[in-house]
Amino acid sequence: MKSKKAIRSLLFVSVLSLLSVNSYGIFDSANKSAIKRQNRIKAANSQEVVLNVYNSEDYIAEEDKDDNGNVISKGVIKEFEDYRKEEKGINVRVSYSCFDTRENRLSQLKMGSEYDLVCASDYIIEKRIKDNLVVPFETNEEFASDSYSSTPNYKNYASPFIKEKLSKIKREDKNGNPIEGDFNQYARDYRWGTLGILYNPEFKKLSQRHITPEERDKDRKDWASLWDEKYEKRVSIKDSRRDTYAAGILYTYENDFTLDGVEEEGFKTLQKKYNDGEYTSDEYNEKFSRLFNLCDDTTIANVEANLKTLRDNAYGFEVDSGKTDRAKGQYFAINLAWSGDATWARSQADEFNEEHRENYPNDTEFEPVTLKYTIPTLGGNIWADCWARPKAVEKRGNKELAQSFVDFISSPDIAEENRDWIGYTPAIGSDTILDYLQENYGDVRYEESEDGEIEYHPENLDNYTIVDADQIDSLTDEEKESSVYKRDVSYFFKGTLDEYSEEDCIFYLPVSEKDRRFDASYPEESLLPSLAIRNDYGTQNDKITQRWRRVKNKFLPTWIYVLVLVLLLAGIGLWIYSVMYKRIKQKERHDRKKQRQLIQKQRIKEVEKNKKEEKRLTKKRKVEEKKN
Repeated sequence: MKSKKAIRSLLFVSVLSLLSVNSYGIFDSANKSAIKRQNRIKAANSQEVVLNVYNSEDYIAEEDKDDNGNVISKGVIKEFEDYRKEEKGINVRVSYSCFDTRENRLSQLKMGSEYDLVCASDYIIEKRIKDNLVVPFETNEEFASDSYSSTPNYKNYASPFIKEKLSKIKREDKNGNPIEGDFNQYARDYRWGTLGILYNPEFKKLSQRHITPEERDKDRKDWASLWDEKYEKRVSIKDSRRDTYAAGILYTYENDFTLDGVEEEGFKTLQKKYNDGEYTSDEYNEKFSRLFNLCDDTTIANVEANLKTLRDNAYGFEVDSGKTDRAKGQYFAINLAWSGDATWARSQADEFNEEHRENYPNDTEFEPVTLKYTIPTLGGNIWADCWARPKAVEKRGNKELAQSFVDFISSPDIAEENRDWIGYTPAIGSDTILDYLQENYGDVRYEESEDGEIEYHPENLDNYTIVDADQIDSLTDEEKESSVYKRDVSYFFKGTLDEYSEEDCIFYLPVSEKDRRFDASYPEESLLPSLAIRNDYGTQNDKITQRWRRVKNKFLPTWIYVLVLVLLLAGIGLWIYSVMYKRIKQKERHDRKKQRQLIQKQRIKEVEKNKKEEKRLTKKRKVEEKKN
């Protein structure tokens, strides 16, 4: 009896507790809503504060609508404005501008523009730090005691791997003297990626040259394949001196060489010694980075000579058009590309393929465009686009507001929204981004249910054979259909996760996805020691620019220039003759017209005179007749 009474009492207390918790939740929610309403009213009655932001085109999530025109996402800019109004009661308007080239980005940081926040490449910020034109997020003392404290979301969720890479960027003054502190004090990474090769292994015109898809996959593992004559006029290279110089130096110093009388180890030797255990990963990366960033006069001349050869082998130069042409399978088969563009092009290619199937269901000869992206095994470039605050932010009093914007877009939810819109890889880790990868990047253990939810089915892995990535090329088509390869991206996510563990960072992908979206977004961990940040070239920038112009402007034999000059002078002479001839003819026509008009007037006068004379005679005759 007592036990039943105790149970009833316990149940009663439990119900009261649940009601109390639920009531508190309702009250708390209502209280938050009331605070937001009060803050919105406060913001509406306060003076507007303008935050000037400068970024690349198509580099932030914008307003999105469904097929019926209904807004399903306000876009990150509007979301930040609403956030500041509702959470802080501050009336903020973001004046958002876009640039088209990195040079424009550089000039805005250099000229002390009115921008509070600029998204710039790592080397541009490095250069502007030298010029003392960037405001740090933290002082040396603040960064040493509590690094990244001004941007808590970035502190908690930005990948330690990215932070460590950026910390290796040199900080020097104009005279090359080291500056105390860390590059990360001045920059918050937004997007990162690599430079590699985007290609279509099924490109028809390469089959006409009897180059098999397997051969193309193998060739793309070597930077030298860009120079291979069998791909003549089927390669496009970036109209970017830094990116193309990077490919050039990897080709130029592939093997051991002598520089100014000193024997130097080439990239292949460095890699072999690392693989043999002679160098640690840090030692190897340090030596790789030094070699990758050489820009002395001799190196610049050597790279220029090789880039001229590449130019003659290439279809042409491109910046943004290449990814669209590549997605459609047009013009060329191989493209020197950024990893983010490769991801975008791959998605576009899939859309073009699907659209063609829908519009031409009976086209049995259609061959879909299949794009792959790879970083050659020798290594390459890793880059970061970061947010920095120009000096104008102090004058305008927007330091706190600018770092608030950076912290807002560093939150996992906003990072995911940007990731879905842009395609480029965010610097943010977190459970949210890991969820996004699990749901969208093809792990065979994740399936979409009938109600649209993503469900985890670890038993699916029993239906596949797990193979090493290096074995994929040797598999038969039948074996590929039932095989998966393993990817571990814990190197990027560790230190950013709340509920997930590093074991959850392991993915099992169909072998058909090798060198596609996942691999383009997150390079294999084994390749990381052979990825280097490109430093600012300092006093050698102008020389590299001049050499690059010479690469782009292909020189011709003297007789061709003479012939062009003769034709030009002949053309000018012909134009002058045609103008003079036209004027002479116009004058002749004018004179003839004037003569005709004069004759016409004379005739009219004669007619009028004759009429008057006839009238006079008629009148005279009538008078005489009357007299008679």
